[in-house]
Amino acid sequence: MLVALPSHALDHVTLQLKWTHAFQFAGYYAAKEQGYYREAGLDVSIVEAVPGVDPVKNVLEGSAEFGVGTSALLLQRKTGKPVVALAVIFQHSPYVLIARQLSATQTIHDLIGKRVMLEPQADELLAYLKKEGIPLDRITQIEHSYDPQDLIGGKIDAIAGYATNQPYYLDRARFAYQIYTPRSAGIDFYGDNLFTAEQELKTHPERVRAFREASLRGWKYAVEHPEEMANLILAKYSRRHTRDYFLFEAKQTIALIHPELIEVGYMNASRWRHIADTYADIGMLPHNFSLDGFLYDPNPRRDLTWLYRSLAATLLLSIVVAPLVVLRKSKQMNRQLEERVASAQQTLATSFDERRALEISNAAANERERIYRDLHDDVGAKLLGLSISAQRADLPREADMARSALQDLRDVVSRSAQPATPLGDLVADWRAETEQRLHHLGITLNWQIPAEDMTMLVSTEAALNLSRILREALTNVLRHAQADKIVVDTTLAQDCLMLSVEDNGAGLPKDGAKPHRGMTSMGTRAAMLGASLSWQAVEPHGCLVMLKAPLASLSYENAAAIKINLS
Repeated sequence: MLVALPSHALDHVTLQLKWTHAFQFAGYYAAKEQGYYREAGLDVSIVEAVPGVDPVKNVLEGSAEFGVGTSALLLQRKTGKPVVALAVIFQHSPYVLIARQLSATQTIHDLIGKRVMLEPQADELLAYLKKEGIPLDRITQIEHSYDPQDLIGGKIDAIAGYATNQPYYLDRARFAYQIYTPRSAGIDFYGDNLFTAEQELKTHPERVRAFREASLRGWKYAVEHPEEMANLILAKYSRRHTRDYFLFEAKQTIALIHPELIEVGYMNASRWRHIADTYADIGMLPHNFSLDGFLYDPNPRRDLTWLYRSLAATLLLSIVVAPLVVLRKSKQMNRQLEERVASAQQTLATSFDERRALEISNAAANERERIYRDLHDDVGAKLLGLSISAQRADLPREADMARSALQDLRDVVSRSAQPATPLGDLVADWRAETEQRLHHLGITLNWQIPAEDMTMLVSTEAALNLSRILREALTNVLRHAQADKIVVDTTLAQDCLMLSVEDNGAGLPKDGAKPHRGMTSMGTRAAMLGASLSWQAVEPHGCLVMLKAPLASLSYENAAAIKINLS
């Protein structure tokens, strides 16, 4: 329900965009044009970015109350800039580097010595370069012009852009290009986050709430009416692009929002922690950087000061009256005191045991994290080098094997840092990773969209096992099936997660053939989940892998309860 401000006057506020007018901001246009902002008591000006504009600077200096930023808001927070993330629009950042293609085997390391056009808040891409071992002083950074023609015309060698729109013009210009995505290096950040300043939140909390709720209402409308929004943008906001361009961008944008899996605007504190830890791993943030005050809580706890004051008054009254009661019932009080002392001693002993167990647990967790990080830095670097070498040697399937192993390793490192993952986030990650794996192999992917609610929290162990079963099923198709189409389906039915992978390849091994190591590993992991796993032949040819896992065995809440009972 929208929080409406007084109807006698609209409160004027400004939203500073991070790019020129485009479908990536369609939700805000919808909120304005559908009257959602007005219903909330707001008169909103939406200002596009021009070269050199920094949305964070404009919001903190007061020329705008709200802005659209990247996950680099964390870095701004670290430097003392009091920004507050209000909502996440893109569950996966569309940020990429797009370079002129000079050879079929070029990699991101070929950007060394090149001219790269970057925009403010491009820290996610800087982190990507740093993680790939490319010093920033080895590239020439150019201020962004927001014009892809500069890349086509040869003014620069690479451009920071969005995978949702830049390829449109490059493809139509028949320009040969190569896209480098941070997700290939395990940097999977949020994108296009709505934010404000602490001062705005402190001074006008109801206005912030009203603006956020109206904006998210606008986004829900926009993703349900992409053609209408394309027409609106063209009519009222920008004639810089064609209707076909905005429809292309709409399709790519909605795929990153994942409205079919996740409520628009939803942000996960554990995901933000993972983003902060990724920055920390490459030296851009201190480890264990505090998120206090950074994440907006749309449903804060009620102020119970009045209750505490009442309790304090009651306690004071008890202290005053107590001596009179003690005089009358001294024997009873002494007996009660002895019982309380005994109880306190028992509580103290239990507390000491619990504290000792916690210290041991924390020490084990720290050591496990150190081992994981060492594995990632050493083995991960070798796998990355192997992937690059295979790609340069035009061995796409071998390169995919190396990337798959690297993703396994990164899963262990990243998911070990968070106790649980929403099932919707997990499915979205699977889809993004699968699309990336198949992109260069010429295999068509059909991912069936689940209709069910996917907010259930999945335990870390279950998430790792599910991810590896799916990854192994896909690897089997790539290695053995010689398929050109894969269909993945995730549904919830009969209190179970149903996960299937179907291909149109060579089919099952011949009768009598022993299951290969990958199939055995999948079976073992399925058993750990209490799940059933089957392989079925598909007519006229192909194979269907079906996993049926009880939700109870995946649930983080159940895992936590079992852990408490065992302890």
